[in-house]
Parts: sequence; structure tokens; C-alpha cells
Amino acid sequence: MSIDGVELDAADTPANASRFGYRSAKGGGHGPYPLVLVMALAECGTHAVTAIETGNADDAEQPLALSLARTPRNPEPGMLVMADRGIYSYPLLTAVREAGADFALRVTAKLDLPVLERLPDGSYRSYIAEPKTKNLTSSRSRLAKGAMDITELPGTHVRVVDYDVPGRGKGEVFTVVTSVLDYQELPAPEIAAAYDQRWEIEIAFDEIETRQRGPGTVLRSRSPDLVLQELYGLLITHYAIRQLMTEAADQAELDPDRLSFTRTLNIVRRQVTAQAAFSPLPPETGND
Repeated sequence: MSIDGVELDAADTPANASRFGYRSAKGGGHGPYPLVLVMALAECGTHAVTAIETGNADDAEQPLALSLARTPRNPEPGMLVMADRGIYSYPLLTAVREAGADFALRVTAKLDLPVLERLPDGSYRSYIAEPKTKNLTSSRSRLAKGAMDITELPGTHVRVVDYDVPGRGKGEVFTVVTSVLDYQELPAPEIAAAYDQRWEIEIAFDEIETRQRGPGTVLRSRSPDLVLQELYGLLITHYAIRQLMTEAADQAELDPDRLSFTRTLNIVRRQVTAQAAFSPLPPETGND
């Protein structure tokens, strides 16, 4: 499972502008359309979006991701939840664990990850101290002097996997922290391979934004409630198409990635009567 965000443009109306706001533009001013920020949880294998949180142009991704992780049944036990370093936060990883799921989150190089034990698969066990710990500054001084162990602070045990991707930048190192502490249960190469699948959520967003809705298309609804209704309509339709593709792939014993979303979308569109595109007519008046 992957958590990530996407921005959608809404119709430029006073109501939408008041609710969602605008993206700031360089040199002052703002963008042409009100902006809806969508934080989604999606299956990497099927691209099915299972839950979302919505925000406005001024919202940050981290709080929305945290709210999403605290949604009942999203995530669930048995899931491995992944997110990029821009979404990582200590509350997020604790929320995922409280839901009974595991995490594999990329972090920045600035995060302090002391090596507690080197493991045979190349990963190592570490510990992340809770950022809001009281007297954390004085505790860091004691840690530097060796007067205390970091595990004496409130926090959580993690396993750290460092790896690079050939052909991606010069010496860029990916650092992923996971709650799966047993390296035999999920070795470092499998963690790296799983995290590589995190990018599948970007493909799901492209399917919704570009192929299903149409490139450059703005959410047409002119009031905030209808904007959200339209958004959920898009997501439900995408989920239904992805469910159909998954069932077809299972019958053919194929990976769902082998099937074309665009071709499936076109097949579904041909099966939908054209009358569904028209609004209902007003009731007739007068005698029959």
C-alpha cells in the first residue's frame, strides 16, 4: 500500500475559492483555479484507491497523511504501508503501527538513525526517538557523552535499509525505515523492491487525472460539496474499472499491470448508454 498526494483544479467560483483557496504563484498572486489536495491510500499491485483525505491549497501533506492513517480500517493489519520522505513523520509511523500494519517509509538524511546492530542482509537495527520528548535537548547532550542509551527515550525500534538505484542521479542513496525488524521475514532486497513499487500510485493518479477525466480538465462543479461529490464519483469509477481489470487478470493468471487501463476504460465507455450523459428532463405539464 502506498500513501501519496495529488492536486486537482476545481472550477473558479467564489464558493470554491473560499473553501479550497488557490496555489500561490511566483512573484505574487495565485494560480487560475481553486486547488483540492487529495491524499490517497492505494494498492500498488492493482492501483485501486481504497481511502482518501481531502484538503485545500494551504494544507500540508503530512497532516493529511496522518489523518488518513488514523481512518478506521485504513490501513489494516497485514498491510505494508509505504510513503516518500516528504510525507514521513513520527506520528505517521506510530499511527500505522497502532492500526496493526507495518511501514516502509523513506526518510531524509537529517533523521538521526543510530546503528544498534548490523544484520546479515545489510540492514541494521535502529531507534527513532519521539520528537516531542520532554528535555530532548538535554537528553541529546547526555547521549553524545555516552551517559545514556537512546532506547531509554520514548520512541520506536526500526530496521534501516540503505540502497541506491543504478542510473538514478549521482550517488543518491535511499534510506527506508521499516517496522519489520526480522530481516529473515523481509530481507533488505525485498524492502527495496517493495519500496520501488510505491511509485505505482503515481500511475493510478495519472489514470484518474489524464486518461479517465481528460488532460487539463478542471473539476466542473461550482460548489465545494459538489466538487467533493464529483471527486468521489471519479474515484469510485476508477475503483470499479480496476476491480474489473483485477478479476480479468486473475482469470487469465496475469499480473494486473499487464492489462491496459485505457483499453479497459474504452470498453466500459462503449457499454454505457449515451443517455446517461444527459440530465433528466423536467416533468411535462398539461394534459397527455
